[in-house]
Amino acid sequence: MSAKSLAYLLVLVVVLSSCKQYDNFTTLFNTYYNANRLLEESEDEFEYQEEKKRVQPRSIVPEPELEPDKLSRSGVPPFLQGFIVSKAKRQPVNIKLDSVIIKGSKILSYHPKSDYVERTLFLMAKAYFYREEWLPSQIKCSELIDKYPAGDFSPDAHLLMSIDLLVQQKLQTGKTLLSRTVDIAWQKKRYDILSEAFRLDAELALYEDNLEEALKPYSQAIAQADDNEYRAKWQVDLAMLLFRMRKFERAEKEFEKVFDYSPDYLAEFEAKLYRADCLIRLDRPYEAEKILNRLDDDGKFDEWDAHIFARRLQIERMKGNEESIVALEKKSDSLYSVNPAVASFLFERALDKFRRHDYAGARIYFSKARTVKTPIYNTAEKMFQLLNSWDKVKSRS
Repeated sequence: MSAKSLAYLLVLVVVLSSCKQYDNFTTLFNTYYNANRLLEESEDEFEYQEEKKRVQPRSIVPEPELEPDKLSRSGVPPFLQGFIVSKAKRQPVNIKLDSVIIKGSKILSYHPKSDYVERTLFLMAKAYFYREEWLPSQIKCSELIDKYPAGDFSPDAHLLMSIDLLVQQKLQTGKTLLSRTVDIAWQKKRYDILSEAFRLDAELALYEDNLEEALKPYSQAIAQADDNEYRAKWQVDLAMLLFRMRKFERAEKEFEKVFDYSPDYLAEFEAKLYRADCLIRLDRPYEAEKILNRLDDDGKFDEWDAHIFARRLQIERMKGNEESIVALEKKSDSLYSVNPAVASFLFERALDKFRRHDYAGARIYFSKARTVKTPIYNTAEKMFQLLNSWDKVKSRS
């Protein structure tokens, strides 16, 4: 064979090899791309991503003395219910979730050394999680962490695996992994993961009736962080915990500290709003009114005026001014018929009536409070069902 023919042959081999490599890469990319697209479509279907990304002030109330969720410690802890996708929501996307797992398995089988393995493992872990297959999800997270301990998806996998463990009621193991999640999130500067890990850690401590332990992650993070916007956010979260636990005097001071940092407009609004709420409950309505008036006058908060209105309702409630409350409630029915802030106020009204043994009135208000998803939705639903059942028994006797 001549030198010229040999050169042509070598060029042909290189070209064919390159084509094969290109074909393998194209197949791999398309498989991963389609798996990722299917998972995103599934998340959009049950509004999982939308719920996580929604920028709205939180609607919380102080923990009530009546807590049906705490009457039983069996089952998934209440603070984890929001992570679970119901069968009804999952039904339209079951085929897509199956396809994610099938495509992911192909990538792991045929391209085990590709750059797509880490992200594929995380896609599969999420797909199993949405199917309520906690153990397979946990295993995929564990594989990712073992292979890529400092990878880009390691913080995400640590967090998801922590949730897998907590949902399986392996609370101590989940708590330990949450601590590791915090460590890797600090290393990777994943403040979004840190925030969620702190929240879960705090909720777990509150579930175990340990407020001071719940405050620790936020206190430590505020002291360690060099990002003043996140420090402000975590300061709001810390104050919110105190508010929920009825520590209004401490909470009011902690909300004020938010402005030692650099709050974004959401953190600014929450800090001012809930500081006013604390003052209302500390019987300092005049100071609260001044804050609410300033919020009303600030044009950038116009979209959240229902939250301000709910605090004006709260002032009348604390005064016991029934006529004003009824008048304002009628106004809220026309302006803010389905709003989390108003629903939270209605829940507290229901509790007032329940404590006064006005069970018929309490049932009506618990029913109104469950018209929109809020942190008190499950309690409102249980109390409504309880009073409904009691009324039926009473009517038969």
